[in-house]
Amino acid sequence: MGQGPSVSDENSRIEYAVGSRKGSNPDMEDAHSTILDLDDSSSTSFFGVYDGHGGANVALYCAKRLHNELVNDEDYLTDLEEAMGRAFSSMDEQMQANDEWRALANPPHVGLKLLDCMKTAPCVKGTPYLEGTTACVVLIKGDQIIVGNVGNTSCVLSRGQEV
Repeated sequence: MGQGPSVSDENSRIEYAVGSRKGSNPDMEDAHSTILDLDDSSSTSFFGVYDGHGGANVALYCAKRLHNELVNDEDYLTDLEEAMGRAFSSMDEQMQANDEWRALANPPHVGLKLLDCMKTAPCVKGTPYLEGTTACVVLIKGDQIIVGNVGNTSCVLSRGQEV
């Protein structure tokens, strides 16, 4: 089992570290996104962990796009829970609608069709969807903490020595 690179950073409010470890699969299928100043505000940070299933493409796509969907949602400023739910749904819809996600994900292989971002989907043109991802994301905005979770990915949030 290999270990991926560790990443850490901080701003005036938050310090974080990310590490990864490759399991028994031949390729690393996980991705993450860490954005300390999400909406040009030092009071808003976004963290996401995506566990790819059947490849890394969907996890990479979600790591690069989910936070943008969230910030661009019509309820981002007024109802973060609703905005988070719609951001997840929007990712599914985008990937079902077209293959543009492949270019953004920079896939290592071609010819696969995609499992929508978060759940099992039917076949397209006789080819089964072969990829997907779980996700655990955390948005810290001011004094609010919103957690979105799909699948079996989990995260740990701590303050000082408290977990």
